[in-house]
Amino acid sequence: MKNKVKRFLAKQWALIWVFVALAVLGGIISYAAYTKANKGKSVVATYDEAGDRFSSNYMNIGSPSENYQSAYAINNQTAPTASISICNYAQGNPGYYYDRDIEYRLTIELVKYDGTAVSAAEIGDKNITVSFGTDSYTFDNEHLSIGSDWNGKLLRGQSSTDICNITFDVKQIAELDDNTKTKLYIQMTATPYPASSYRDLHSISMRMGVDKRHNEAKADWEGYFNDVANAKTATSATPIALGSKDLDGFNYAIEGIGKGQIELKYNSNKIEINQAFVSEVSGTLSSADADGIRTLTFDVNSNDTKKGETITSYGISRYDTQFYKTSKTASDYETWYQINGYITSFKFTEDAS
Repeated sequence: MKNKVKRFLAKQWALIWVFVALAVLGGIISYAAYTKANKGKSVVATYDEAGDRFSSNYMNIGSPSENYQSAYAINNQTAPTASISICNYAQGNPGYYYDRDIEYRLTIELVKYDGTAVSAAEIGDKNITVSFGTDSYTFDNEHLSIGSDWNGKLLRGQSSTDICNITFDVKQIAELDDNTKTKLYIQMTATPYPASSYRDLHSISMRMGVDKRHNEAKADWEGYFNDVANAKTATSATPIALGSKDLDGFNYAIEGIGKGQIELKYNSNKIEINQAFVSEVSGTLSSADADGIRTLTFDVNSNDTKKGETITSYGISRYDTQFYKTSKTASDYETWYQINGYITSFKFTEDAS
């Protein structure tokens, strides 16, 4: 029997090697395709890889205690507000949307700083209103919790966004400097449902309260890279190395209060802004000058528009976009001090009207 096997192997040796070679080659091609596919995903992202296609301008992956946000007071007479987006695309990239409908549940709670429940005495005569589509709820000393979660649906085949609006109580502004008063927060979590149908998506959440900016609630906007918390504090003495060199670009936040115009200049020889964002904000982007500098201008307005006492449209106090690498030189992207320097100018001009 052994001799028969040996004679068979001897006769078929060439054919066996052909099959072995094809199998190895197939494995190499498959691995190369896998590597290429995953390398293509190494783009700018706050979330994993190219960005989670269930995202928000305020909510992030993780627990609410990991993501505190603020609705900034414009003045002492205007109730602070915030418009929370829930999207089926990675933030700043509406062309990268989910391929199916996303059904989700929105959980909203009134809490203290540590996430514990608020008592009737602690809310006092204040009220906070949250609206989402046709649903609306006002927290006050007689209504401290919403009876059930709210349901939302983001449509497939297009960039889809839902908006949840929060209106805090103007009395909360005066209480910011009073340590005897309990600070009130809206805790919000959006969860794809059922979770088993969206294993590639994550819940997002936040805990939002009221705050003042620069102690004087004056009109002011700023822009900064926010991939890491301390990126904008980088200096020549402390340049702060990038955590990863595999990303194709960097996340950039623009936030503030007031109405006016942003003028942002950047070095296009090193970075290029996400063109979808330019269209999204109806901005004007110049051609590069002799030094490669391009100028983006667009209008901003964090103030709500009212008709009488009714808010007809909510202001926007934060934008998120990306800048992508344009240089092939790896040493151009080693520290946050370098990256910050590629934004050559950021200016906000307040509307005098």
